[in-house]
Amino acid sequence: MNHHTALDLKARIFALENLPEGEPIYGEDDLTDRSSRFLAAEILSEKVFRWTGDELPYTSTVVIEKFEEEGRLKRVFATILVERDSQKAIVIGKDGAKLKQINTDALINLSLDDELKLVEALSKAKDAANG
Repeated sequence: MNHHTALDLKARIFALENLPEGEPIYGEDDLTDRSSRFLAAEILSEKVFRWTGDELPYTSTVVIEKFEEEGRLKRVFATILVERDSQKAIVIGKDGAKLKQINTDALINLSLDDELKLVEALSKAKDAANG
């Protein structure tokens, strides 16, 4: 056991012995304190980087433009922001294939993890490429 581990252990023991017990802040089923909108952006960002690999810099980001809820159905309208116009083609892929794969992969992940359904993910990159 190193010095930092020993201090951490002492701090935890002190907290357990001296802090009053209270009501839980979050429910037992709560996985995070973040919103569904935030989680959708994170999942979509992860899929963008997974499907573009080293081709796209990590400075790219996903912005949720609109998030609509209708019961259990969620509609997510997102924009993928890239640094350069040349990177739009990387995200879109040939005939939109890569963007479609990113969308499909995010749909599967969102549906399984959060009981969300990603109906549509719109990309300004796609809009710019189409004119």
